[in-house]
Amino acid sequence: MKSLVFSQTAVYQLQQLSKAVRDKTGVRHRLSDQKSIFSLLRYSSTSPDANIFMHFGRFTNELEQEQREYLQGRGLMLPEVIYDKVSSNMAEQRAAI
Repeated sequence: MKSLVFSQTAVYQLQQLSKAVRDKTGVRHRLSDQKSIFSLLRYSSTSPDANIFMHFGRFTNELEQEQREYLQGRGLMLPEVIYDKVSSNMAEQRAAI
């Protein structure tokens, strides 16, 4: 199995996603284990919970195109990138003011 290497921001978003899933379901996912990450992503990609889907979208927005294709090739449904990182950072900065 090919090992995925995520950026620091993607790892942070993955941690946030894992916390949201744990808060909702009580299930812990080990982020050091590739199979556990895939389990987390499979659950998150089909979850009807809006909070989980929001965190899943934030994580997938941080992925490179090759990473997205790899995950899609393994059967994960990934949302389209809704906004780019620059506009989302600007919106978050405006909201903080």
